[in-house]
Amino acid sequence: CWEERTGATIGGPLIGTTNLWDDQNYNNSTTSPNGTALFVELYGTRNEWMISPPIDLGSASGPNYRLKYNALIIPWTGSALVTSMSEDKSVTVLISTDNGATWSESNILKVYNNQNIPNSNYNGGLPEVINLQNYSGVVRFAFLAKSATTIGDFRFYIDNFVVEPIPDCAEITGVTVSDLTKNSAKISFTELYPVPVNGVHYEVRTS
Repeated sequence: CWEERTGATIGGPLIGTTNLWDDQNYNNSTTSPNGTALFVELYGTRNEWMISPPIDLGSASGPNYRLKYNALIIPWTGSALVTSMSEDKSVTVLISTDNGATWSESNILKVYNNQNIPNSNYNGGLPEVINLQNYSGVVRFAFLAKSATTIGDFRFYIDNFVVEPIPDCAEITGVTVSDLTKNSAKISFTELYPVPVNGVHYEVRTS
């Protein structure tokens, strides 16, 4: 089962068995195709940990695994695009390599803050794919939500959390199309890691 704790620092003591992480309709919408998702309000004083069950990544000899999920932040009220999370607010994604006994800043996987805002520019939330090839054995993941002031009030969501073997054919994410003309278009996507040995192959279809 997932576990709830509170703790102000990474590596410090974690206490309690409940906190302000909860489930809610994704994007605060009863019609969202995502249904319900993990949710926390970023407002006031928050030091909220949500910790996954133990997950076995197998031996160091493989196969390699990856973590996938969607992240989204929206205002507590209204539908304005979030362009600032306020300097005191963040959500940090971590991995513990000793089944949750300890947590370390050296094992931070991702941080959402003013420099990395998963706002509603992303349809369905920001899709994240994190390579776990440097990890093996039994691990746990955690989402740490922090806030220190009442400046800014936000809903933060995590959805579609899954740990799975890395597929032989890498998925393309973050695809955008620009500079469209009758005969050309510019297509961009999130850089793949690790870089495919044989590069990226594509085909063009007319229907």
